[in-house]
Amino acid sequence: MKGYVKLCADDTKLYYMANSIYDYKIIQSDLDELNQWSDKWLLRVNAKKCKVMYHSSSDAQYSMKAIDCSTCFLDHVLKESDLGIIFDTKLSFNEHIAHFVIKANCMIGIMKDHSPI
Repeated sequence: MKGYVKLCADDTKLYYMANSIYDYKIIQSDLDELNQWSDKWLLRVNAKKCKVMYHSSSDAQYSMKAIDCSTCFLDHVLKESDLGIIFDTKLSFNEHIAHFVIKANCMIGIMKDHSPI
């Protein structure tokens, strides 16, 4: 396997520093290898929960096959929450911060509504 795999409880991450379109073929090969490993150990991967996120200055998008069938493709996302932190393709935390500002403002509104004054 050329990429890096991180396992934590029921969560698996495969990541790789891709420099060209040929690297995406290597990533696909790693996905296929991960699928074979999951079959061997009877730990099926749910492709519907799998996503692809590119962190790049390039706008190029490549399709990756889903790992449980050759006719499906993994969804490409622009943002994803991981362990409660929202990441985007530019690795900016603006969306994460905005989410918690809105949540805090809602809590302030609830506290004002229940204020005895």
